[in-house]
Amino acid sequence: MEDGDPPAGVGDEDATPGGMATIWTKRLLHPGAQLYAPHCGACRSLRAKHGVGPHLAGLIGRPIGEVEGWSASQSLRSLDGVWTAERLAQFLADPQAFAPGAAMGTTGITESEARAIADYVAGLRGE
Repeated sequence: MEDGDPPAGVGDEDATPGGMATIWTKRLLHPGAQLYAPHCGACRSLRAKHGVGPHLAGLIGRPIGEVEGWSASQSLRSLDGVWTAERLAQFLADPQAFAPGAAMGTTGITESEARAIADYVAGLRGE
């Protein structure tokens, strides 16, 4: 897969000719995608490849503070449960309120922007 290709799994739900391109286009037009790029994209990958921060591939449903090949902060590792869209939105809106001592500082992302980004990430299942 080249950098310009859609992430693995995007469009899998529509195997009709041109279906993957249509689904991929819808994903790119998602309001959360427009916010993800400038606020998250420089540090976080949607593919299973770490950047400045851990990748977000398969994030929803993954235990908080756990991702193979990355050592999360103690503040995240100490939290119980799994990532949900709601928890991700809370974290994006105010990382220190969600997990005091987390390595990620203030994001400048509003609550509504955080929800849009979290909805976008949650919709990218299977990457």
